[in-house]
Amino acid sequence: MSRTLYFGYISPYSRKIRVALAELGLDYEPVVLRAAEADETFNEINPCRRVPALQDGDQTLFESNDIVEYLLATYASAAEGGCDEPRFARSVCRPEHHWYDRQTASGIETLLDSGLILLQLRNDGITPDHSAYLRRERDRIEIILDWLEARASSEGFLPGQFSIQDMNLVISLQWSDYRGMFEWRNRPHLNAIVARYRDRPSVAETAPENAPV
Repeated sequence: MSRTLYFGYISPYSRKIRVALAELGLDYEPVVLRAAEADETFNEINPCRRVPALQDGDQTLFESNDIVEYLLATYASAAEGGCDEPRFARSVCRPEHHWYDRQTASGIETLLDSGLILLQLRNDGITPDHSAYLRRERDRIEIILDWLEARASSEGFLPGQFSIQDMNLVISLQWSDYRGMFEWRNRPHLNAIVARYRDRPSVAETAPENAPV
């Protein structure tokens, strides 16, 4: 079965898929692109015109969380990867804690989304000093970080596994460091999660600072 991933090296949303594919031991053909500069043929792959997008045989998917959920539902039970300890997640949420785990994942996604808003407007010369809207986004990030710190442990959000929540948090915080967006290190549990996973091969090899020039 052919598998193609359309992605950007620096995109944190793309990085989720690259980490998940590595953890599950799945090969793929990489297609690196800037979606804003892609020609019209990309519209058929992702009408939202964003990366990542995944073509897996006859299946085409876009939006990072949907792709991660698809990969786990389709391949996790027979995964050849994930040999590192703790084992990579086999689902996004634990059945007995579905909504708790889903809410954690949603908080991390909102954290990243708010950071992207701050970045895009900073690139246009607009900062929280100029915008009440951006000040609310900056405050939202701080509130979410404190909320995540209270939900986490030093072993992660779902102890005993490298959870999707752990993966998404590490990617979001490392992206923030790379872009210089917000400070998060005064929170011991979040610090511990990043320290626990930063040298894991799937995480280290996809770090934004290791992207090809």
